[in-house]
Amino acid sequence: MVDRCAVCHLDLRRHTWLIAMWITTWATVIGVVGWVVFGLVVTGAHGAWWVDFGAVGLAILIPPAAYPYAKSLQARLLLRLDPPTERPR
Repeated sequence: MVDRCAVCHLDLRRHTWLIAMWITTWATVIGVVGWVVFGLVVTGAHGAWWVDFGAVGLAILIPPAAYPYAKSLQARLLLRLDPPTERPR
């Protein structure tokens, strides 16, 4: 991986894995908690096997599915925080 973008000179090393990991983690937490709340509302707070298995399945499937979108969102955030310049700093 290159250190800076050849066109806009955006520093690609800065917080690259941390931002994407944070976004992916929160997407997973929101998805799993939403599923569990939905399951408890539907089953009348008694719980069911499909709520548990669905929560585990979402916890396994959401991170790899959300990671490419998290990397794209990370690039947008970094571009917003560190706008393109003529030369590297």
